[in-house]
Amino acid sequence: MITRKVASLIFLMALSITVAVAEETRYHEFDAAPISSLRLNMRVGTILVEHTNDDTISVELRITKEGRRWFSRSVDTATMDLEASVRNSALELSFDHKGIKTDWVVKIPALSKIEINAGVATIDVYMANADIDVDIGVGAVTFELAKTLVGDITLAAGVGDTSVTGASSMTTQRALVSSDLKASGDGTRTVRANIGVGSAEVDLI
Repeated sequence: MITRKVASLIFLMALSITVAVAEETRYHEFDAAPISSLRLNMRVGTILVEHTNDDTISVELRITKEGRRWFSRSVDTATMDLEASVRNSALELSFDHKGIKTDWVVKIPALSKIEINAGVATIDVYMANADIDVDIGVGAVTFELAKTLVGDITLAAGVGDTSVTGASSMTTQRALVSSDLKASGDGTRTVRANIGVGSAEVDLI
């Protein structure tokens, strides 16, 4: 005989069961000739930015609907994609759907600037030739950049850690849970990262 207590337990276990993950992949290419700067906006996920010698900006976007609980609202990813706009030679790419994780691989030629804004994210920037400005709420940012290109570096973590290796000069200020760092390489490109909770790391090579 199933008691009321056992029945309640079975019901709660059923609520915690998740269904299979749904995934979609999108590919985009943009002519870089009329573009001087790039802005990326997302809620949750990862972004990898890499340098390319091509004359295009390419984006591979993986859209993942993570396992949902029973009785929760289903989300259809089949028609989801980036929102893209160009204004005053600035290309802006956004993905702003709730309950969805996105993973981006973005390849860029030399640009004047790239901006990244995210809620919860892991950001990796590899050998980009641009001024870089990153703002995330929670997560980690890692830069691997050419020392000959990078000039001023400013990193700030409200709760977390900041670090730079290979810099020509560096100053660090730490409080109880926060960390602020200024450094410089041998070039002119600026690097700035602001993280609410998490870490920011720059490796100059």
